[in-house]
Amino acid sequence: MQNTPIMHKAQNKRAKTAAPPLRVAFGCVFALAASLSAGAAEAVSSDLYRIDLARTNEAASRFGEGILAYAPPVSASAEDYVFEYHAPEGQPPDLIGLTIVNESTGRPISALPFSIGNGLAVGLTGTLTYRMFGREYRWTNNNPRAAGTVGQLPAAELGAALTLGPAVPVPENASEDILASLSNPANLSGENLRVWLICTQKPCRVSGTSFIYPALKLALSSGLRGERSHTRPSDLYLTRSGTATISSSCTLSVDPQTIRFGNVRARRSKGPLDLSRSSTVSIACRNGGSSPVAISIDPAHLYYEGNRKFAAFTHENGTRFRGIGLVYAFDRANLVCSGQTPDWRTRHPFGSLNNGKLSQPVYWGLCQLEPDTDTGAFSTTATLRFWVN
Repeated sequence: MQNTPIMHKAQNKRAKTAAPPLRVAFGCVFALAASLSAGAAEAVSSDLYRIDLARTNEAASRFGEGILAYAPPVSASAEDYVFEYHAPEGQPPDLIGLTIVNESTGRPISALPFSIGNGLAVGLTGTLTYRMFGREYRWTNNNPRAAGTVGQLPAAELGAALTLGPAVPVPENASEDILASLSNPANLSGENLRVWLICTQKPCRVSGTSFIYPALKLALSSGLRGERSHTRPSDLYLTRSGTATISSSCTLSVDPQTIRFGNVRARRSKGPLDLSRSSTVSIACRNGGSSPVAISIDPAHLYYEGNRKFAAFTHENGTRFRGIGLVYAFDRANLVCSGQTPDWRTRHPFGSLNNGKLSQPVYWGLCQLEPDTDTGAFSTTATLRFWVN
C-alpha cells in the first residue's frame, strides 16, 4: 500500500442464493457485487378471512404492521349457547375456566396469540362476561397481539391451559353431575368478539406457499384427563380448520441483475473508490393505483458495529474484507463517502405507483474506510424489502 498500487478485483461469479422467503410485507432477496434476483409475495387466504389489501390496510392503520385479517367468530352469533362441564369420575377439580380448545389436539391452548406456525398466529379481542358459582368474571382484550385479562390452570394434566378471565375456584359443594354450566345470554355474554390473523415477526415473514389453520372453539375445562365438556346446540367455533394459500399481488425486478465494480485501485487515504454504479428497481402491483411505496435494503453485514451508513464486504472464504465499505443513495448527488447516505436496514420512502407501476434508480458506491485495505476479490449480499400501502 505504500509504494506500489494495490489492485482490487470484484467477484464476478454469481453467488448462490436460496429461494427468497415469502413476505407479507413485500420482499425480495438479492446479492450485490454478485447477482440480483427478484421475487415478492403477499399473503392471501383462500378460506380463512379472504385477506385482501383493503382489509389489511384498514387493520394495519388501527393496530400496526403485521395485522392480516380480522372477523367475528365463524359460528352463528345469533344462536343461544349452553356450555356444560362434567368432571372426571371421582376427581373434582380445584379450578375451572372458560378456555379456547384446539380441536386437532383436544387440549386448551396455553397462550394468546396462538401460534399456528409459518410465521402466523391467531389473536382474540373483545369482552366475555360470565357468572359461575354465584360470582361474576370477565375477560377483556383490545390488542390482538396481547392476551388480555387471562388466567392459568397451573396443575392441568393436559398441559398448561389459558383461561379467558381468571381460573375460577370450584366450591366443595359443587354438583357432581354437571359441575358447571354457562348459558348465553342468561349468565354468559360477549361483546365485540374478533378473531385476528397476525404475523409473529415485524416485518411479516410468512414461510411456504400455504398453511393450515386449526379449528379453535370455546369450552369449559379444568385441564384434567377424562373431563367432558359439551356445548349445545353445537360447538362455538372461533375458527374452523382449513388451508390458506399465499400468492403474489406485486412483483419486483432489478436491472441490471449483476453489479460489478471491476478492478479497483486502492487510495492512500479514506475516500470514494467508485461511485458510478446503479440499478433500476421496478415494482408492479395489480390494482396498485397510485399507492405509496417504501423500501429497506438490508446488507448481510455492517462495517461498523451500530453504524448503518456502511455495509461490509467479505473475502471468497467468507471472512471480513478490511478497508472498504458499500453505500447507496436514491439520488446520485447524495452518493458520498462522508456518512451522509441513507441508513441500511431502515425503511425509506421510494415514491408512488403510477397506474400500479414504479421504476426508480438506486445508486451504489464503493468507499475506502481505512488507510490500508485487504486485497483480492470481495462481495456481499443484501435483502431488499418493499411495502406498498
